[in-house]
Amino acid sequence: MCKEDDGNPSGVHLRRIQPDRSTSLLKSLSNPARVKLLYGLAQGTEPREMMESLGLTVAELDYHLRALHTYGLVTRKADGFALTSRGIWLVEFLEQVSEKLTTGRDTRTPLHCWQCGGAEVWATVYPDHFKLWCPSCGGTGNDRRFLITGQNLAAMSWTEGDPKELIFEGVKLEVAVLRRMLERGDCRECGGPLMIVRSGDRVKATCPFCGEQFQGPVGKELDDLVQKTVHARS
Repeated sequence: MCKEDDGNPSGVHLRRIQPDRSTSLLKSLSNPARVKLLYGLAQGTEPREMMESLGLTVAELDYHLRALHTYGLVTRKADGFALTSRGIWLVEFLEQVSEKLTTGRDTRTPLHCWQCGGAEVWATVYPDHFKLWCPSCGGTGNDRRFLITGQNLAAMSWTEGDPKELIFEGVKLEVAVLRRMLERGDCRECGGPLMIVRSGDRVKATCPFCGEQFQGPVGKELDDLVQKTVHARS
């Protein structure tokens, strides 16, 4: 048995320092199909019922279920599969982590909408990005239409610094990253090859490995959006 490490300054108790093992585990469990299978089972849906929506063959479905079974997350039963107590714990844990780390919060910005000409623009701020929207012409709730997305350079310190500069610099960086991603055809999250479909000045890029997806304007339409953000800043 390994003693817990009480000597680290973070106060986190570690049985041993094993980041490579943790990285390998997270990589295996972050497969979108496996996570969706776990969530489906948590809602009482059998894996075979999810095959079509997940775009899996029978062989691929069995492969993912074997991986989940290896970690003790699912068990076979007479009429299909079920979550084990460990699987139930993991889904509940993922829900808590997602809620804590990825929930956005709405905040006013000093910008004015360039679509309707005057209404105050709001930002929904997430840990790694923000989305600008107008309460007057951009819809509300689940029907909300976003003006543009940018990277959250301020992270948890959104209220510090000049909000206009944070928004403008975040939009510029996001656009630069997306352009590099599309030019190279590599996913910005995992580095895998993207599936890219272009239609005029719009593009849809999907990573079949990690599930990262971008759908929106490119070329002149994207440049126009950035310029509108610039003008709104001034």
